[in-house]
Amino acid sequence: MTVCDHGPFDASVFAAGGRSVGVLHGAANLDPRLLDEAVHNESGPGGWPPPGPGDREAEIPAVQTTRERMAPIALPQARTVAWAKSPPTSLGKGEIMPQDRPIVGIDVSKDRLDVHIVPGDRRCSRPNTVEGRRALIADLRRLAPAQIAFEATGGYEQPLCDALLAAGLPMRRCNALQVRRFGQACGTLAKDDPIDAALIARFAGTVSAEIVPPRPEDRRLAELESYRRDIVRCLTRLKAQRDRVSGAVRDLHQRRLKQAEADLREIDARIRQVVRADARLARRHDLISSIPGIGTTLTTTLLACVPEWGAISSRKITALIGVAPYLDRSGRTDNRRHIKAGRRHARSALYMAALCALRYNPVWKAFYDGLVRNGKPGKVALTALMRKIAITINIMIAKEIPWAPPTRPA
Repeated sequence: MTVCDHGPFDASVFAAGGRSVGVLHGAANLDPRLLDEAVHNESGPGGWPPPGPGDREAEIPAVQTTRERMAPIALPQARTVAWAKSPPTSLGKGEIMPQDRPIVGIDVSKDRLDVHIVPGDRRCSRPNTVEGRRALIADLRRLAPAQIAFEATGGYEQPLCDALLAAGLPMRRCNALQVRRFGQACGTLAKDDPIDAALIARFAGTVSAEIVPPRPEDRRLAELESYRRDIVRCLTRLKAQRDRVSGAVRDLHQRRLKQAEADLREIDARIRQVVRADARLARRHDLISSIPGIGTTLTTTLLACVPEWGAISSRKITALIGVAPYLDRSGRTDNRRHIKAGRRHARSALYMAALCALRYNPVWKAFYDGLVRNGKPGKVALTALMRKIAITINIMIAKEIPWAPPTRPA
């Protein structure tokens, strides 16, 4: 694997590779060895990073047109191929992005950033350090890509995300499971960092998505909320063990319990401070908390877990949280629709909001009772109420209107 240094760029070092890689170039029957060879081949023309102002020899290959890059895929014919040509109905999955600017895929590890660019299959690697990210940002600014995609890697991607946001570059954090399944659909079973970078770039160029750029205030609130969940779990465990602790460690246990309670009060105070310091968060907090039955803790959890409130449609927000019902049909089999995936912490908060609404919100209580009278099981009716609460919050934030009960029950 070639690793670029911080000196002048040499086009012969960062070769483009001899074969095209990914779903756009006949990947239905792709041998994993070909992908590995394409990533590691260093004898092709062109290269990346882009040349500096004085480097005339290291010219970037001309960017392919959309028609050339989006060549038809040679897929085996199937009986359902005519149906498969219909427009997708899910959240943009399967849509081809019509752009002529390059797309950058970055595989983030603890020590290294592997970069892959399509079209052209150019690549390099940078150290995942402050200096390495700074050099990479300078290269990406000259390249001016349509988007820069990377996977969520347990926090290692956050410094890169912050650097891209500060530089004003278009970034996209992809779902790692979707990228892996995309690679399997392409026939790519091999896995290493350069291959993953290539798959991320192909995935970003093939599967479109509505990108809501994260704000530093939203990320700070999400970090505090995540730490609060850890403290609550620790506090719950300590309280459950309180009656079973022997005298030998009882004083230590009591000390840990008091410390966890103090930490919880401290983190709640910091969360309130972050919300009050940002006008947007404060306004959204007031809107959500105006709903009867939703208190401060549920409100801050929903704000931290779903910063996309009001920026996307109600259908997409319910799918994002994981309360949208999905069909389960095949032939004569027609199973009951069910929910799946989504952000579980936001879904848990909506579950608690729905339980509170049954006691303190007569409008939503009437909605739930109507579903039960019509024969819906209790859990199904409760899930429908969670979905209704999510849609209501999304509309309230999008239109910036507080809660107002309708003239008649929903």
